Amino acid sequence: MRPGDLADPFWVKEAAVSAARLAEELRQWDVASKWYERLLTLLPPLRRTWELKLEKLEQLRAQTESAND
Repeated sequence: MRPGDLADPFWVKEAAVSAARLAEELRQWDVASKWYERLLTLLPPLRRTWELKLEKLEQLRAQTESAND
């Protein structure tokens, strides 16, 4: 981007969600969580969506940890 350019919120969301999903597929729960936490600040109108994603990640993390024990 050039100085003064503004990021398009739609594409910011698309890129962040894609990165979070990839992290989920790779079972990198912390990385996915950080993307959703970033989306909380970038796109507050979708706050509940990101909170639900974070809750789901916490459940997946717990299942993975209990399966590894």
